[in-house]
Amino acid sequence: MNIKFSQKKQEIREDPVLDFFAKIKQYAVKYVNYLIGAFIGVAVVAGVIFVSIQTKKMSSDKAQDGFGKAMIEFNNRNMEKAVEEFRTVAENHAGTAPGAESALMLGSIFFNMGKYEDAIQWFEKAETGGGTVGFITGEAREGLASCYETKGDVPKALDYLGRALSDDQVAYRHSAIRWKMALLSRKTNDTARVKTLCREILRDTTAADYRERAENLLAVLELE
Repeated sequence: MNIKFSQKKQEIREDPVLDFFAKIKQYAVKYVNYLIGAFIGVAVVAGVIFVSIQTKKMSSDKAQDGFGKAMIEFNNRNMEKAVEEFRTVAENHAGTAPGAESALMLGSIFFNMGKYEDAIQWFEKAETGGGTVGFITGEAREGLASCYETKGDVPKALDYLGRALSDDQVAYRHSAIRWKMALLSRKTNDTARVKTLCREILRDTTAADYRERAENLLAVLELE
């Protein structure tokens, strides 16, 4: 009997497949506690990731809903309610696209109300949070430029326009930005810069709305 058992064990050792499964069994028995611990660890990490994803999704959905409600109030000319809704989204969802868009809208609303300090505050928030949506940073800088121009701070307005001009995400606005910069540069008697900006407008194939203006300004400068 012992001879048969020994022969059986010998056969198992000589069979590579059976030997492989035997080694797996031995490993599992020896390290069962480690395996259980690793499994629990993986399960915990997966659970945390799942909860985090769901939480972010819920937050994003809530931000989108809030922005939608604010836009409805804005389109209905209910500015007080619109400001309240935009402010809630901008403050509670600052790291999201709706949060940045809400800050941009608040800047525009307060600018049109003549509340330039409030507008600057919200345009600044939109500028810093605008990375989530390409066009927001550039438009926020244009908004800041308008605020400082209205306040009489032309150098600061030109600075923000220059930053907007360097942003390729708002390339569709570059001709308009160059024209604004040309007019402001004329106020500071920077004729060389005015000419440079006008020539850049003339070379811009998308600047149809500003080409004639740029040509006329260059002609005037030649007569001065």
